[in-house]
Amino acid sequence: MASHFSVGERWLSWLRHWKLSNMKNNVTVSEWESMFEAIGLSDVSMHQWHEVFEKRHPQGHHGFLDWLGVPESEIERIRIASRERDW
Repeated sequence: MASHFSVGERWLSWLRHWKLSNMKNNVTVSEWESMFEAIGLSDVSMHQWHEVFEKRHPQGHHGFLDWLGVPESEIERIRIASRERDW
């Protein structure tokens, strides 16, 4: 039976249940992007993922990017681009 959720929505659902605070920061941004690419997400899909994350869980989106070790200035740029769809 095929899922009616997109790959990005399934990832977002998975992240909702994932307790980042209990994990050590041992995944880099490039490793995370590589996992997205491995499941077929394009750059456009990754941007859509950020847009959904920012819209539904803005503080969680910020916290996730921070957990990945993204500098605060880059977090702000990503969040603004996510809100404005300005990639």
